Amino acid sequence: MRRLTMISSLLLASIAMPLQAAPKQDIKMFPEAKSNEQRVVIRLPKLDDESSRKVEVMISKPMTVDCNTRRLAGDLQAEDLPGWGYNYYRLAELKGPISTLMACPKGSEKKANVPVFGDGYLLRYNSRLPLVIYAPAETLVEYRIWSADKNAQQANRE
Repeated sequence: MRRLTMISSLLLASIAMPLQAAPKQDIKMFPEAKSNEQRVVIRLPKLDDESSRKVEVMISKPMTVDCNTRRLAGDLQAEDLPGWGYNYYRLAELKGPISTLMACPKGSEKKANVPVFGDGYLLRYNSRLPLVIYAPAETLVEYRIWSADKNAQQANRE
């Protein structure tokens, strides 16, 4: 009986202790984020036909804006993970904001996510490896899945 009480006490103590999040094994080979950036990981579900899908990475920065249209510029660059043959992606530099110059009425300021435009944001769908993205710390990283039409269109010869 004493042994059972000791085991149950140890079990209760282990449940009550806060759990520390262990690093995921599938990203331990990727470098840590630098002090001014964040590392974002996207894990995609397995699909029957992944060749007909793409992942669009959408990065934006929260800013105060007015009635003008604003954008930021920056390319998402693929970088090689030496010794592994894996890629990860980095948005190293944000340029802008680029803005229209309309005269806005007073009080039109608001908080909004200003999108980043550039090359490299449409990536291959691959559920076997995580998509690892490094972006400036102040940005928001989102994604959406694109799928191809099952019916291919005939091209005309000219």
